[in-house]
Amino acid sequence: MVGIHKQHHRERYRDHARNPYELALTFAFERISHFLKQRSESHLPVIAEARGRNEDRNLEAVFYKLLAKGTYFIGADRFNRLHCPLLFENKKKNICGLQLADLCAYPSARHILKPEQPNRAFEVVKEHIYDGGNVKGWKIFP
Repeated sequence: MVGIHKQHHRERYRDHARNPYELALTFAFERISHFLKQRSESHLPVIAEARGRNEDRNLEAVFYKLLAKGTYFIGADRFNRLHCPLLFENKKKNICGLQLADLCAYPSARHILKPEQPNRAFEVVKEHIYDGGNVKGWKIFP
């Protein structure tokens, strides 16, 4: 799970600020890579909610570039060992994984933006966030 404080990111990095959605994908895949390695797995179909032809193409390009080039922390060789086909599905198909992601996203965003406020839904979500020792499944940036 990744949360990007977009305004803080723009203010801090100004002209060097990256696209927050691309940045979130990068952070998420660093964690996914760790999760899969810990379990000796290499196959993970990735289902993204379709947003439109151009948006889907842009995300697909970023996704495959990420797998081909790696990140600052994880090299391309590690990503190349993964089999992660990317599929785009319409929200109207009511895919369980997409619905679950939606159910987790709002309480998580509320927790990031207002951590002092009571948030019972996040209390349920946080019990299921990956904790792989020195790598957590929860990233808030910056």
